[in-house]
Amino acid sequence: MTKWNYGVFFLNFYHVGQQEPSL
Repeated sequence: MTKWNYGVFFLNFYHVGQQEPSL
C-alpha cells in the first residue's frame, strides 16, 4: 500500500468518524 492510498484511506475513515461520532 502506497502512502497516497494510505492517506486517502485514513482521510476517508476520519471523515466517517466525523459524521458518526459514535465511533
